[in-house]
Amino acid sequence: MVVKPKASDYTSRLMRNCFRGKMDLHQERPLMSLDEYDHLARVARLCTAHIYRNIRKSNVSEDIRNLMRSLVCMEHPSWESTLQRIIIEGGQAGANWVADKIRSKFAFPALCWERSFILRSIWQVGDHTSNIIESLHADANREGVACTLVGGVKKGLHFDSLKLKTLGNLGLFGIRPSYTRGHIAESTKKSLKRRVTVQHKILSKQDSRIEIQNKRVEKVYSAMQQAENKLQQIRDRVGSQAQLDKTIRAFNRARDTFEKAVAGSRELVGTGSGKVGLLLP
Repeated sequence: MVVKPKASDYTSRLMRNCFRGKMDLHQERPLMSLDEYDHLARVARLCTAHIYRNIRKSNVSEDIRNLMRSLVCMEHPSWESTLQRIIIEGGQAGANWVADKIRSKFAFPALCWERSFILRSIWQVGDHTSNIIESLHADANREGVACTLVGGVKKGLHFDSLKLKTLGNLGLFGIRPSYTRGHIAESTKKSLKRRVTVQHKILSKQDSRIEIQNKRVEKVYSAMQQAENKLQQIRDRVGSQAQLDKTIRAFNRARDTFEKAVAGSRELVGTGSGKVGLLLP
């Protein structure tokens, strides 16, 4: 009985024959000694848009999020100490975030050029997001999703032929597929506008919270003043002890409510656009 070799075995032998005796360009070691994660450190980069989105959703403070974002860089002056701060000050969420990146074995080299083996010039001119791939996926999905095998092949063929015709019209007649030029300056401008819009919405929500908190502080302060005046009146006319005790309890409740409202206002310090002032005693 003849046992046919598996395709994976054939591929492994082919790779060994191709790389036998060749050395890595970045480390003094044979290419054959590199595993899949070593190769990723030489070619892979993570999409910064997805990284920032996941960091924004992390259940940690904004200071810890800024530390996480600082790891997406060319060079980092204090890498290990930053990781320790994220683990210690970020709680369980921060520790899990760091552990997940370490366990993947390729995330940190794909975030920071200093920890990878990609040439500096290639890193600087390379795409830092997967927007191009995402746009291609969106174009292909417009032809249909959840297709049968034959239907998917035919739709893919139709999509490719349309793309070729579009490129041909661009090359022969200079007719672009859309009114936009597709230059990176346009996408950068849109990205900046989108960020400004998001930031404006955030500041507007914070201003609304400050206005609501100011109204609450004014209301409870007025209630405390009324309770204090009533207590003073009871003391001036020397009412019954039961009535005095009742008025004192009412004043204490109003004062506690006011102190809680003031504490809530202090939590809003540093938020908002600055157009709405925060009431504090």
